[in-house]
Amino acid sequence: QAHGAFPEINSLATELAPLWSTKIELPDLEFKLIVGDARKTLPSWRHKADAWFLDGFSPAKNPELWGAALMQEVATHTKTGGSFATYSASGSIRRSLEDGGFKVERITGFGRKRHMTKGKKL
Repeated sequence: QAHGAFPEINSLATELAPLWSTKIELPDLEFKLIVGDARKTLPSWRHKADAWFLDGFSPAKNPELWGAALMQEVATHTKTGGSFATYSASGSIRRSLEDGGFKVERITGFGRKRHMTKGKKL
């Protein structure tokens, strides 16, 4: 759906789409992209991540992807010492992740973003 706004890359996107959910394994990296609603896919995922990039737009625009229950699932599915980063600096998100066992920091953001959030699972 997203690539519909960019018709010039439609053929490339169509070619790559079947590969999006495949696993990439390198000597020091294993990457698995899971496509779907995180509220449904994450609870059934049987692994723990080393790192997350949480990019669900702002809580005001996409509140269902920033709820306390989903942030708890992120925490549950993170290895001890694992990390996360997000462009959001929302206090409610920081508190939900802290409640899940992360040490959370609000830091200087990139580009036009004044602040962002990062953390580490204790």
